[in-house]
Amino acid sequence: MNITVSTTQQFPPTNHAAVRVLVVEDETPVRERLCATVAADARLSLIGSAPSVATAKRWLSDSRRKIDVLLVDLGLPDGSGLQLIADCRQWRPHTAMMVMTMFGDERHVFAALEAGASGYLLKSSDSHAIVDHILDLHTGGSPITPTVARLVLQRLHAQTQPQASPPPAPTLDSVLSSAEEALSAREIEVLQLIAVGYSYAEIARRLSISVHTVTTHIRRIYQKLEVHSRSAAVHAAGQRGLL
Repeated sequence: MNITVSTTQQFPPTNHAAVRVLVVEDETPVRERLCATVAADARLSLIGSAPSVATAKRWLSDSRRKIDVLLVDLGLPDGSGLQLIADCRQWRPHTAMMVMTMFGDERHVFAALEAGASGYLLKSSDSHAIVDHILDLHTGGSPITPTVARLVLQRLHAQTQPQASPPPAPTLDSVLSSAEEALSAREIEVLQLIAVGYSYAEIARRLSISVHTVTTHIRRIYQKLEVHSRSAAVHAAGQRGLL
């Protein structure tokens, strides 16, 4: 089932008792896969999808439209999904929100949870379980990828431990050496393939690695370049002479 969306698209629900889901994801293949998965289950109603912050905000700001679950990526071309989570929390306080992203680091995880997300899944998670995760979220659960859940527990455990002595102040040399972490040779290869428009699966085939490994490389590229989308990564890499 192919669902191509260039702006916010609405899908009339076929079951009034079904959980109404809005998908916000800029990567077309990922968005289409999520939409198809949601639309195929009678317990869910795919009521809309959007590729950007702006189009999703127009949907969410219209009080006539009903939504139960917001499934949102963090790295969007015109901003962060954190903006949508915060807006949705204000405009639609009874809507359950779940992040689905490639960012599994502490900064992104806790920013999303503090903004109002009740679930946090990595794109490397089993996509076949997404329906169960959405239903779990809607009934009061908090679906979280196990590696992310461990990160949350580690933070909680650290907060209950006695405060240790503060680390020594960094030297000027250490600050300069860590100011910009260099991309590895493999990450540059992946970035070059991203720049010419290859999908994750195509990159995996060309480099003889798994799609999960490609996702890991791209997540690290985004973190090192401090960007949230492939277009921004290509632009930043070009400016730094990496391409």
